[in-house]
Parts: sequence; structure tokens; C-alpha cells
Amino acid sequence: MRSIVARVAVVSAVVVFTSAHVGSPDAWYEGNAGPYRVIVQVAIKVRPLPHARRTLRFGGDLALARELVDTVHGSTAVLATPGAVELRLEGWPDEIEEQTSSARHVADATAEDDAPFPLERPWEAMPVVVEV
Repeated sequence: MRSIVARVAVVSAVVVFTSAHVGSPDAWYEGNAGPYRVIVQVAIKVRPLPHARRTLRFGGDLALARELVDTVHGSTAVLATPGAVELRLEGWPDEIEEQTSSARHVADATAEDDAPFPLERPWEAMPVVVEV
């Protein structure tokens, strides 16, 4: 009898502590963090794995990165470093070719298929230190 009561108590506690009560099935926690009110929400979106991946590397700066974002719709990521811009494309092969063509109308680029992103990792050579 005690084990049944204990099981019911545990299940009830799990339901109470994990239930969303802010009107959304994605809400996981609502409470206080010191004097601040906090709502933690996790929205998981299921997306199929991309069939093709390509990283385009351009010589340029932040202005070029902004132009690429405006021109190449559906790009996965853009990284602007001093003197270089990397544009990550993921999806169906036909989409990747179309996006690559749009990007190359903006500027000349070298392409790397199925390479890790980003190609250049400046933070490994020069770690960032912040003092406040």
C-alpha cells in the first residue's frame, strides 16, 4: 500500500512540476530569478536533415555580409570576420545551386561542399577575453 501511495505521489509531483501553465504547450518553467520574473520556453521544431551542405567564402566585410543576407534567401548562417565572409547553405541540392548562383551575383566566392562551418575559426587562434 505504501509503494502505491509513493508512486502516486511521485507521478503527481512530476505532473505538477513539468506542466505548462502559461497557455502554451512549449512552456517549461515560470517563476522568479531573484527580483525578476522568468518564463523559460522551449520550442522544438522538427526539420529534416539537409541533403546538401555548402560553405561559400568571400573576401569582404560586414557590408558584404549584410548584402548577402538580403540577397540569398534561406541561408543557414553568415559569419563576418575581418576581411572575409562565410555563407552557409543547407538544403536540397537544387536549392543550394540556386542560392550559390544568387550569392555569386553579389561577389566572387570559393565553395566548399560538406565542410565544417565556419571554415576559419578565429577564436581558436585568438581567444576572446572580456573584462568588465
